[in-house]
Amino acid sequence: MKPLDPSRAPFQSPPGGQPTPSQAKRRALIVVQGLGALSLVAYPGVLVASVMALAAPGHGLAQVVGRGIALLGISYPLAWGLLYWLSWRAFRRGRPGLALTFALPPLVFSLAGVAVLAVSALWSASILRGFARGNLQEAERIRAGNAPAGAVLLYSQGAMSRAELERVIRAADQVTLSRPVERREVEVPGVRVTTFPGSGPDPGRRHSPLAIALRESGLDRRLEMRGAEPMLEAARLLMQRGARLSAEEQAREGTLVWLVDLLSRDGRLPDPGAEQENPLVWKIMTTPPGSQGAVAEAIFSARARQPELLRVATRTYGTPLRAALLRGMGLRVRDLVNNGAVLSASERAIPSLVHQLDLCFDLPVNAGLRERYETNLRNPVPGR
Repeated sequence: MKPLDPSRAPFQSPPGGQPTPSQAKRRALIVVQGLGALSLVAYPGVLVASVMALAAPGHGLAQVVGRGIALLGISYPLAWGLLYWLSWRAFRRGRPGLALTFALPPLVFSLAGVAVLAVSALWSASILRGFARGNLQEAERIRAGNAPAGAVLLYSQGAMSRAELERVIRAADQVTLSRPVERREVEVPGVRVTTFPGSGPDPGRRHSPLAIALRESGLDRRLEMRGAEPMLEAARLLMQRGARLSAEEQAREGTLVWLVDLLSRDGRLPDPGAEQENPLVWKIMTTPPGSQGAVAEAIFSARARQPELLRVATRTYGTPLRAALLRGMGLRVRDLVNNGAVLSASERAIPSLVHQLDLCFDLPVNAGLRERYETNLRNPVPGR
């Protein structure tokens, strides 16, 4: 057998364990390709964004360019594979420089992606800081005109201690504690809002200190208490000092009126006892927003088997109709009314709740629903 010529063994390590120049170039090529392959981690997100861009409506040069970029986003793993194959092909033919040239585009792409993410993170952080400053400035502006309202906002942003909040609330008079203030929209840095010509500036809405505390708690949206609730404690402090919702809020804000009544009775959310009082109400309050079909089935089932459930009120959530209004389930409100549901006598005496129901009746899709509701009121038996 003919002995091997050491000069023709490209990957043989010389004495001393040091790699040959060819081995070093091979390892460098592997490192470059490995770093470039990291861009494949982002492919699932790029694929989703590219498909959405291709499906987006519109014509013109901008859309054509956008779709071209989307096609590149879908196919770049194939391009990387082709470049890596060409790279190794050139390396095996003894052209490491060309091999490195083929391996560099994925690495450049990965580094560019990292740079874009870093710049985006810095930009986002800057926007959040600017928005936080704007919120603080708005809270200070409100505090100058209504100390309790401004203090509640500062407390919600962590800019005021509980002890200081209590001091401000206890020092305020009864009129100030319930006087509404204008709360203006805080501009988001870097975001430009376009309005219709002649529309004028947004006049802003007026909120009482109690309404601000309840809205900042988020309970009016999630309808569920989660451990410590600092903003609910702020609302209780205001109520203990005699704070009330404004007249406009009492007439229009059905959810806030309900929350004030709940807190005055030291109620808790959720209230599992409602399931025993009326399982239909419990179904309405606990069904996820994306599963309203299950609520519709429960309504029609109650109509067929236990029609009295359509009008039985629970201590915490009221009747099924009020529960559906609390959850913002407009379609289920229509189902309830069409199957004989009404508000209870005590609920019909709450202006804000009647206002919510009127808004629902006024929708074009609910034509004739008001007449059906009035028929239900005259009929003591649900569903007849």
